[in-house]
Amino acid sequence: MDYAVQPALDCKKIDRVVVSTDSEEYAEIARGLGADVPFLRPPPLGEDVPTEDVLLHVLDEMRKMGHRYDIIVTLQCTTPFLKSEEIETLVSVINQYFDCSATVCESSEKPEWMFTRSEFGELSNIMNVDLKGDVGVRQTLPTRYRLNGAGYASKVEQLIQRKQIIMGKCFGLVMSKERSVDIDSELDFKIVEMLMS
Repeated sequence: MDYAVQPALDCKKIDRVVVSTDSEEYAEIARGLGADVPFLRPPPLGEDVPTEDVLLHVLDEMRKMGHRYDIIVTLQCTTPFLKSEEIETLVSVINQYFDCSATVCESSEKPEWMFTRSEFGELSNIMNVDLKGDVGVRQTLPTRYRLNGAGYASKVEQLIQRKQIIMGKCFGLVMSKERSVDIDSELDFKIVEMLMS
């Protein structure tokens, strides 16, 4: 949790660091790190739910306490390599042109080479392209980016209206692949430990 909380506390563009959790144990850890945990998530939001549901709950609870914000930043402790200056960039680019921002990294996968598979095993190209000519040569395909889950910033008004973190015009802040590990498995955790040592 420290890897998400500390960069947020160090960021000059962040007014308040609020941790949303359904665990009193994690709430105490977050408070010990210097974050605010003014409430616990209700049990339904403790399950696998869309992040937007959690953010809308946080904004609603904060509003009840008299706090209103123009921009909300979402950091996830499962992607621990985000730096405070990158959080500042995520916030700084939110303006009349950009409604939101998100961290991304270069994608190794090429959508032109992706398929769905029927129950009978038949492959169908998701982009409906033939793998011939330049499309058949990976190095000639355009660079693509994927969300890495490290950080997002959104205009609160737009988030409430659209119930989406990524909406409208979105700025992509590129992080390296090495710093974009998202911990979803024990192997990911071991990779992060190795990179940190």
